[in-house]
Amino acid sequence: MAAHPLISQIEHYIRVTLKNNQVMTTISDEGIESEKGIGALLKLPETKHILGKDLVFEFQALLTENSGPNLRHDLSHGLAEYQKLISSYSIYLWWLCLKLILNPIGPEKK
Repeated sequence: MAAHPLISQIEHYIRVTLKNNQVMTTISDEGIESEKGIGALLKLPETKHILGKDLVFEFQALLTENSGPNLRHDLSHGLAEYQKLISSYSIYLWWLCLKLILNPIGPEKK
């Protein structure tokens, strides 16, 4: 049950963190401004610098890549079955978020 709101909060966390670091999270098309999706945000080079390449890789693997469980897609579109919601992927995502709460991150050290 926690996976659905958790994924939305992860996307919000990424977006706010990037905005706080002066990274554009919007695109403008014919005068209409809209927010980039989480997949596009995770592909930005600035994201790897701010969040760290390992965390970006984990988020991509868990949430957006077709080669992974793609939890965001399945939950957002109502495609996730109960077994996927209690899978090791969902538990890993939960623990990853707990880690971020207990150990906030900053720009990657060079």
